[in-house]
Amino acid sequence: MPQDAFTMRIAADELDALLRNGRVNRISQPNADEVIMDIYAGGNFRIVVSANARTARVCTTGLEKQNPKTAPGFCMLLRKHLSGAVIKSVKNPGFERITLIEFEVKNDFRESETRTLVCELMGKYSNVILLSGDKILGTLRPSFGDINVPRVLMTGMAYTPPPKQDKVEITEKTRVLGGFCSFDGKIADFVSRTIKGVSDKTAKEAAYAFSGDAEAKTDAAKAEEFYAFLSDFLLKPRPKPCTDGSDFYAFDYKLTGTQKSFFPSLLEAEQAFFDTADTEREMRAASGALAEKLKKHIKKLNKKLQIINEKLVSAQDAETNRIKGELLTAFQYAVQPAAKSCVLDNYYDGTKIEIALDPDLSAIKNAQAYFKKYSKQKKTVQAALPQKAETEAELAYADDLAAELESCKNVKDCEFVAEEMRAAGLLKGGASGKKKEAPSRPKTFVLGDFYIKVGRNNIQNDALTAGARREDLWLHTKGFHSAHVIVETEGRAVPDSVLLAAAEICAYHSKAKSGDKVPVDYCLKKFVKKPPKSKPGAAIYTDFKTVLVTPSAHDELSVKQ
Repeated sequence: MPQDAFTMRIAADELDALLRNGRVNRISQPNADEVIMDIYAGGNFRIVVSANARTARVCTTGLEKQNPKTAPGFCMLLRKHLSGAVIKSVKNPGFERITLIEFEVKNDFRESETRTLVCELMGKYSNVILLSGDKILGTLRPSFGDINVPRVLMTGMAYTPPPKQDKVEITEKTRVLGGFCSFDGKIADFVSRTIKGVSDKTAKEAAYAFSGDAEAKTDAAKAEEFYAFLSDFLLKPRPKPCTDGSDFYAFDYKLTGTQKSFFPSLLEAEQAFFDTADTEREMRAASGALAEKLKKHIKKLNKKLQIINEKLVSAQDAETNRIKGELLTAFQYAVQPAAKSCVLDNYYDGTKIEIALDPDLSAIKNAQAYFKKYSKQKKTVQAALPQKAETEAELAYADDLAAELESCKNVKDCEFVAEEMRAAGLLKGGASGKKKEAPSRPKTFVLGDFYIKVGRNNIQNDALTAGARREDLWLHTKGFHSAHVIVETEGRAVPDSVLLAAAEICAYHSKAKSGDKVPVDYCLKKFVKKPPKSKPGAAIYTDFKTVLVTPSAHDELSVKQ
C-alpha cells in the first residue's frame, strides 16, 4: 500500500483535527501487535495503533476485538500513564513514516506533564514507544542491541529515532534538481530512490501524472518543471480518498484498479479497508478452525459407516446359510460321508442348490455349522442396522453444520455454529472463568407489521420453532438444509409480499443460497413436529405449500441486535 510519509501526513492531520483535546477513556491490547484506544472528543472514537508488518497504521476503527483475559505488560503501562490523558496533538515529523501522539497527563501532584506515543510504521521494523520527554517508558517491541537491530530500545534509555535514509527532502530544491539532472533512468525510480518518504506506488503515480507515462525517463531540460510539479503534488495535496478492494489511497491513483469506493476522508477510507481486511482474516481463521474440526468428524463418521456397510455385506447371505442348514437337516440321508459338497432339492423355490461341506463332519454337523454362521450373521445385522441409521443421522447432522458454516458471513455467525458444536460435543467448552454470555437470539426482520425470525443454528432452530404460536407461519427449503423461519402472524392473514420476503430470506439462509428458483415449503406451525430422539434442527411437517423464490438477504429489513 502507499503508506508512505506523505499519506501518513494527511492521516495525521485528519487525526489531529478529530482528536485534539480528546480524552482517553479506555486502552486495550487485543493481540501482540495492536493497541486500541477509546477516545471521547465531542463524540466517541476508537483508534487502532498497529505495528503489524503488513498492516502497520494509526487510524480509526469500528471493530470491537476480544481482549485476552490478562492484559499484556505494555497495555498496563499505557493504562498507567495515559488513562484519562488529553490528546494535545497528532503529527507527522518531516517526511518520516512516524506518527507522534502527544498527551497531557497529571502526575501524583496534579501537575501537567507530557507523554508522547511514537508510532513507527516501517514494515517489519514497526514499533510503538511511550516517552516522557526523550526517556523511554516502555515499548511494544523492545530491542536489546542485537546484531540485526540498528539501535537499542530499552526502558529508561534515551529514545533514538530510526536511522535516517540517504535521501533528499522535497524542500531541498537544489539537491533535488541536481539529482534529477544527473539521474539516468525512469522518473518513478528517481522519485522512489531519491525523494524521502515516497513509496514506489506513489512515485509511479507522480511520474504518470507529470508525463502521462509511468515509464517515462528523466530529462534534464524538464528539471525545473518537474520540481514545481512534484512540490505541488507532495506538499499541497488535494486528497480524494478511496479504496479499490486491494488497497487504500489518499488520492485517486490512476494506475490502480478501476472499481473504487470514495470516502470523505482518508481516515474513513483507511478504516473501511482495514476493518474489512481484519474481519475477513478473523472470519477465515474462525471458520477454518471449525471447518477442520467438522472435516475430521465427517471423515471419522464416513470410515465408521464404511465398516458397518462391510459388516452388512458380509452378512447378506445369512438367509442362504439358514436354508442350507435346513436342507442338510431334512436330506441328511442323501449326503455321502466325507463328501466335499452335495446338490439338494430346494423346496423353497423348486431349484437345485449346491452346498459346500466339511468332509470331516457329518451332514448334521455341517447343518449346525451353517445354522451357527446364520445366527452370527443375524446378530451382526441386528446390531449393525441401528448403528448404520445412527451414523447416517450423525453424518447428515454434520453436513448440516458444514452448510451452516458455509453460510456464515462474519465471526459472530461462526460463533453461533461453534455454540452448536459445543452443545453436540464436537468442541470443548469455553475457557474456565470466562463470563457466560447470554443465549444468542434469532435474527429478526421487520416488514410492515410482521416480524420474521430466522434461527442462527440448529439449536436455535428448535427453540424458535418450539416457541412459535400454532398459527404462526413456518418455512423451510425443500430438499436442502436451511434455517427455520417463523413469520409471527398474531392470527392475521400473511400478505403475499411478506410470504415472498420470508421465503427469500429462508432460501438465502440455506445450502441453496447461490441457486435460483429455490423451492421453499411453508405451513402453519401447528403442522410441524420434531421426531423423537432426533438431532437438533430436525423437523417433519404436513399440510404445506411450496413457493419458488430467488434467495435474498434482505438486509434492509434486518433489525440490529
